[in-house]
Amino acid sequence: MSVKEATRYCEKAVTELCVSKNCAAFCDASYAQQDKRQALLSCKSDGTSSKLCHLKPLATSAKQSPLEALTREELIQCIAEKRDPTGQLSGRRMVEWKSIQTPSWTKLMERPKTKA
Repeated sequence: MSVKEATRYCEKAVTELCVSKNCAAFCDASYAQQDKRQALLSCKSDGTSSKLCHLKPLATSAKQSPLEALTREELIQCIAEKRDPTGQLSGRRMVEWKSIQTPSWTKLMERPKTKA
């Protein structure tokens, strides 16, 4: 598969995963306290409209949210997986792109979900 074909496929697949799963998890973890209910609803509506899941150019993403970092990492891993499924040529990580975790994402998901 060419780089262009892999990129086209992965941009679509990663965005779909973000909209269907990752964005809701991000919003729940970020705005779980009850006093932030409006922010939670706004976040989720931005996710379903794919505003939060829109892939930004790497050069403009100096300060990434955990969701942006995860989405970027998924995209890179997806392209590597499509280009070298066996990992023989590139030495890519042998982790399915949908299972990739970034440190910031893991930290966010481990935070307590309610106020103490």
